[in-house]
Amino acid sequence: MPRLPQPASWVWTGAIALFGGVVLLISGLQIVRRRRRLLGIPTSAVRSLAVGPARVRGNIASTKMRTAPLSGSTCALYGMQIDELVLDGAIRGWRMIAFLGQWEGGSIADETGTVAFDPTEILVYARPTATVRTRLIGRTPSDTIDRIAQCVQRLAESGVEISDAVRDQMDQAQVVRLREYAIQAADAVDAVGVISLRAGGRRA
Repeated sequence: MPRLPQPASWVWTGAIALFGGVVLLISGLQIVRRRRRLLGIPTSAVRSLAVGPARVRGNIASTKMRTAPLSGSTCALYGMQIDELVLDGAIRGWRMIAFLGQWEGGSIADETGTVAFDPTEILVYARPTATVRTRLIGRTPSDTIDRIAQCVQRLAESGVEISDAVRDQMDQAQVVRLREYAIQAADAVDAVGVISLRAGGRRA
């Protein structure tokens, strides 16, 4: 006759399942709040943009191709969002540590013109092209640790500045997640970021 699980194991399994459900719920609420905040920024045509934070819908135009550090895919631009899982305090769920990337030589074009764009948050609706994260419970596989380390190294080698503060926060986080957004030339995007005329300017 098979040995039945001990009551203590039932409690532990139930606690893990409940905790996982709570984390997923909190993470979902954080995503909803973030999207609401992004959607609160009005979309502007390129011709009417001013310097500073803005939201633009258009197509990517890029004169340079590069390799995304997590998926290894060839793309025109890429963004890398680094998150940590927060389980206490006022904020519970995923919290962004940094949004890094390579978009030099890239711009966004709509029917009114083209603008150089420095995205602090990109692709409001799109899914990441690659995701990797450490574990909260149990040991994170060594290949996952290696993949994250290699990604960070590739970012640095490509000229993306990763501050000591970001590195320290990643080291101290209970769970860290990297999400890559690899953008192809001519892709349609809905992006929120910073307009800088010094970065290439706006042209009709």
